[in-house]
Amino acid sequence: MKQNVIMNRHSQIEQTTSVDRTQFLSFAMPILAIGNVFSILMAALLNKLGQRKPQFSGNGELVKSGMELDPEDKPYEGKISFDEIGMGFLIVFGLYMAAVIISKKILPTIGGVAIHTYAYMLFLTAICNACNIFSKKSIAGLQKLQRFFSGQFLFIIMFSCGLAYLDLNAVIEALTPANIFIALMVVVGCTVGTFFFSYVVKFYPIETAITAGLCMANTGGTGDIAVLGACKRMNLMSFAQISSRIGGGLILVIASVVFAIFL
Repeated sequence: MKQNVIMNRHSQIEQTTSVDRTQFLSFAMPILAIGNVFSILMAALLNKLGQRKPQFSGNGELVKSGMELDPEDKPYEGKISFDEIGMGFLIVFGLYMAAVIISKKILPTIGGVAIHTYAYMLFLTAICNACNIFSKKSIAGLQKLQRFFSGQFLFIIMFSCGLAYLDLNAVIEALTPANIFIALMVVVGCTVGTFFFSYVVKFYPIETAITAGLCMANTGGTGDIAVLGACKRMNLMSFAQISSRIGGGLILVIASVVFAIFL
């Protein structure tokens, strides 16, 4: 998903800075890959910490006892037909068009800062989900649609971006000790910050650091699988996906503000 965030941001960056998008992508992708490696390693270390310090771990459970989820929030477990998948496609298309209208016509800027269409789409989706606008069958159709596209088209997108936009010389130049250190510090900061914030929301520290921290700093869908696999907590995939999606939207908003101020 974060690959998509970076790609969606390029055209706006190019207009703002008058710098070709290839330079940004060639610089960002190797650092993103480094951050993903550090996230996987950190997940394995957190798993070891949980084995040695059981008080920090929920053994795959994010929410502490006494804060169980409402049974009504359980996902739909029935058979998913093409009707639900088609409904999921219409929902995605409708949310995207609504986001385009808002970003182009209604709120093209907020306080002089241009907000990307993708960020509006994420916020609209979060609002609809929080208000339970869509049925469980429609959500199940959306999940199946998401798994299909992320599973079948991810490598095609990555290959096409690498072929069209990556400058190997820029990639090599980006792999400097300073950039590697910065990527490591970002991963460590995400881990430590979410670890201690878990006490505020009464979640288990290790599971919180993995989902809210590492799954925000990795490469998105494939990164989530690698991180959760390294710490043997694949059952946290739904929370990891929330972190990737909402985190990506917040990054877009922050990037819009930063570029508006400094460039």
